Amino acid sequence: MHRFDEKFILFENRYRHLNQDEFNEMFGERQRQLSKGKSMQGITTVGQATYLRKFSADFSMEMRRSVKEMLKEWMK
Repeated sequence: MHRFDEKFILFENRYRHLNQDEFNEMFGERQRQLSKGKSMQGITTVGQATYLRKFSADFSMEMRRSVKEMLKEWMK
């Protein structure tokens, strides 16, 4: 996935809340790409796709596993 356009993330001196139209524009391309692709595991929104990509990644799975092992040792 590409990065968001800088007009949505770069502000000077303070953050600005995006209105609904800006928010829809910001995520529009991602939603269009998701709609074109095959829906995997019932994913229909950009949020679901992002969650799956981040938390199902090999790195995340290994981090969870290793933390469980560390906690087992720590709790002895």
